[in-house]
This record gives sequence, C-alpha cells and structure tokens, in this order.
Amino acid sequence: GGKVWNGRDALEIGLVDQLGTLSDATEAAAELAGITDWRIKRIGTPISAEQQFFEQLGRRLGTTRITEAPLLAQLVNALAEPIATLNSLRDPRQIYVRCLSCSTGL
Repeated sequence: GGKVWNGRDALEIGLVDQLGTLSDATEAAAELAGITDWRIKRIGTPISAEQQFFEQLGRRLGTTRITEAPLLAQLVNALAEPIATLNSLRDPRQIYVRCLSCSTGL
C-alpha cells in the first residue's frame, strides 16, 4: 500500500533532507554516529557490465527527466546496440579493453 517516490519528488515533499550519492549518505551516517575512522566494504555479487552501464547512465542523467516518448524512444534506439554488446560480455572479472581507433560500436 506504500508509494515509491523519486529523489526530487521526495525532497520536494519533505521525505528526505537532501539529495546525494551513496558516498554522501555513508559520510552523513558516519557523522551522525560519531564515527571518524571508517571505510566501506561492499559485500555481495559483483554487478554486471550492463548494470554498471545503467548505474553510470543514471548518474549522468541525474536530475534530467525524460518525459516525452519521442526522446525516450530515441534513447532506447541509440542504446540498443551498446546494450546488446554489453550483454555479450562474459569475463567473470568484468575486465574489458576497447580500441578507440578501430572500434565502431561500444
């Protein structure tokens, strides 16, 4: 029965104090807890190259809203080939090299 809010709307209606990154949140939590010597340790399954791509895309889009269908369709079309390439990458350590002078795709 709950609702899901995006960050900007949550800020606008007072559900959050400010917007920031995961790093901002951990720094604020450490400060509130009075901890000065801390570090982050990620536990769990490493994310895929595709997930990394979308995470970076989300960061770059940031506060940009994509509301018009034609713009969204253009974005989906532009990303179709790179996403297919990302889906084909299978290195378990997720280490890849790209030749910028000889590559036409991703």
